[in-house]
Amino acid sequence: LLSLGVHPFVTFFLGRSAMAVESLAVLPVVNSLVFIFRSIGLSYQEVVIALVGKQRQNFSLLRNYAVLLGSVVTVLIALIAFTPLADMWFTGFSGLDRELAGLSYLPLRIMILLPALTVLLNFQRSLFVVNGTTGPISAATAIELIGIIAVLLVCVIFLDMVGVVAASIAFVAGKGMSTLYLLPGQNAIVKRWRVQAFC
Repeated sequence: LLSLGVHPFVTFFLGRSAMAVESLAVLPVVNSLVFIFRSIGLSYQEVVIALVGKQRQNFSLLRNYAVLLGSVVTVLIALIAFTPLADMWFTGFSGLDRELAGLSYLPLRIMILLPALTVLLNFQRSLFVVNGTTGPISAATAIELIGIIAVLLVCVIFLDMVGVVAASIAFVAGKGMSTLYLLPGQNAIVKRWRVQAFC
């Protein structure tokens, strides 16, 4: 519910931003491209839960694979974001005109970190689920939602940014806040597992 609740807030702020109509037209197109790369990370939580093992013996392998996966999806989306492939996607495949396509490049480049952050966040969540401490997951989601709203408020109301650019910054900032919140708990869980394995 918290994750779904962010979309009405984003739409609200986009409607009051600079280039509101253009931003409302462009954001779904940019989001759909980014989601292709994020979708791989979204399923990684279930992978870790299923494969980490009763003694957590596969933790290091799954952690290393998460790093590899995050790096690969970042490189792949960057290849689109910083090359003429972006123009092919937005004008050729998505059917945007030149003006709207031109508005799409910067938000896409800002959001190239989202797929890797999605891998990291779902890896972190899996550790909490396996450890049986799921409360911080909900708290992290709430922090992400609050972070997105706060960044949108600053960027749209106070800085008068173009809406789609503000939204892309907010999405990355919110996801980053969520992963940072879970980091101390993640480290504590890993440390506990290592002590248990040693004993």
